[in-house]
Parts: sequence; C-alpha cells; structure tokens
Amino acid sequence: MGKEVQIMKQVARIHLVWGAAALLAFLVGYFVLPSASDQGVASIPRIGGQQGEDANAEGQRAGSQGKLSELAGKGLNSGAKEGVSRMLSEKVVLSEGDIGNLGETFRDSSDPVAKRLAFSKLLQGLTAENALLIREEIAGQDHRSAEFQEFHYAWGAVAGVDAIMFGIDTEEDDMKPALAGWAGVSPGEAMAWIEGLDMENDARFDPLLKDRKLEVNGLRHHLLSGIVEGLADTDPRQAAEFVERMVSSGQAHPGHMHIVTGEILRAADNPLEASTWADGLPEGRMRNEALGRVADHFAGRDPAGTAQWAEGFV
Repeated sequence: MGKEVQIMKQVARIHLVWGAAALLAFLVGYFVLPSASDQGVASIPRIGGQQGEDANAEGQRAGSQGKLSELAGKGLNSGAKEGVSRMLSEKVVLSEGDIGNLGETFRDSSDPVAKRLAFSKLLQGLTAENALLIREEIAGQDHRSAEFQEFHYAWGAVAGVDAIMFGIDTEEDDMKPALAGWAGVSPGEAMAWIEGLDMENDARFDPLLKDRKLEVNGLRHHLLSGIVEGLADTDPRQAAEFVERMVSSGQAHPGHMHIVTGEILRAADNPLEASTWADGLPEGRMRNEALGRVADHFAGRDPAGTAQWAEGFV
C-alpha cells in the first residue's frame, strides 16, 4: 500500500512538472513567438461548403486560427500506410476494362469483402499513367474515408508532384495524403519541393489562394503536415530534423513536431525509449512539448516506470 502511495505521489509530481513546462511553453509562445494570425494557419475548405464561405474570407481565417488543419491527425494510420505499400509492391497490370469492372464491384457490391478486394486490386494496378482512370472509380467516396485516403497516398507514392498538383482543383482535400505518400518513398524530392515552393508567384495555386482565399502560410503548414507524416513513418529522426529546419526558417510551426512525437510513441515500449529521442531535441518549445507528451502518454499506462523515469527531472 505504501509503495502504491509513493508511486501516485511521483506521478502527481510528473504532471506538476510537465504542467509547469506546458504553462511556460504557452507563455513563451503567447508573448514571444508569432501568434496564430501571424502564422496564418488554415485548413483547405471544400468547394461545396456553406454559401458565403469564400465571400467571408475573414471569418474563414478566424475559424482556422490555432490549428494546423481540420484534417491534421485524421489521416491514415501507420498500419494502413504499410498496407498500401504492400499492395503497391504486388504489382498487377490492369486494362481500362479491368479498371471499370473492378470499380463497379467496389461501388455497387453489397459484400464488404468483395468491395475491399476490388479496391486492393485497383491499388495493385495503380500507375502514374492510369491514376486518373482509377480515381474516377473512387470519386464518390467521402474524402475522409479510408479508401479515399489510401488511394491518394498511393497516387502520391507512384506519381509524386503530379498527384499533389491534381488536388488544387478538386473539391476534396486530397493533397495532404498524396504528399505523405510521396514523402514516404522520395523524401528528398518532397522536402526540396516544399522548401522551394513559392505559391504566391505560382499561378497554379490561384484556385486556392485567390478563389478560395486561403492564407499562404496556412496552406503551407497544411501541406507541410502531409510531408512530415510521410517522413515520420519511415524515418522519425529525419522528420524531426526537417521540422527543426523548417521552424528555424519560419516555414513551419513547432506544433508540427507532434506528428513526429506521435509516431515515436506508437513504436516505443517505455518512457525511457521515447524520452531519449525527445531529450535529444534542441532546447526550446518543441523539446518541452515532446517531453510533456511522452509523460502524459505513459503516466496512465505505466505509472511506476514513468515515475522512475521522471526522477531524473524532479
């Protein structure tokens, strides 16, 4: 009983310490770092949204402040991405007729197993050349559905920037999963693309920046989150270094590190393993947030281990 009380006290101390760290990070962020309005964080609205959405650009921007994106963190999980990668490696050749037949089964079959098998076969036959044909077969899917996300992740993996640019003129937000897929297989190309992107002077982005009146910084952060997701799945260290570099240059927000931390926590077995990574981050807001999230994640799962780990900080 005495041991349990001691553990509970230690866990309480963990939350007190990290609560103070979080408060300090908030105060620094509020009074020193750029505000949300300066960052221009925004989500990508659907064209078919509420009437007056484009006309009331100020309301749209105000509603998007303080978050990376309405879709951030709601994309594919690591298991789904591994499944897509496996399907892409099991290549099959599909004719236009094959694509149409598989698409019909996927859309119309009442058998969920048959629907999934048809979709899997479509991904196995996906190429940069037939991607538009296959997309027509899944076009009716909700953009938040697993199949929609998986298709665009796969398209990004096989076609790179062409898959991303297609999303500029669509109603759905398909650019982010495509970026994750591209970054997962070609990290150097994806990072170079976003770092050299000048959307304000690129007429191809006019539908988003001028027609939908998105803020350029908000759109950049949204696209960047897709790249960070793809990097974090394959190489968390590279993803963390990329976020650090982009934050230093003013092109990213410290909150992007949460994407990397989430992947580290998914793979870690204990607080020490995760905190070793977080403790290696440069001093500052990103490191504090990462360590705080590690403590919160493990405190409820392994209070004794977390308390032992936290003794080095209290």
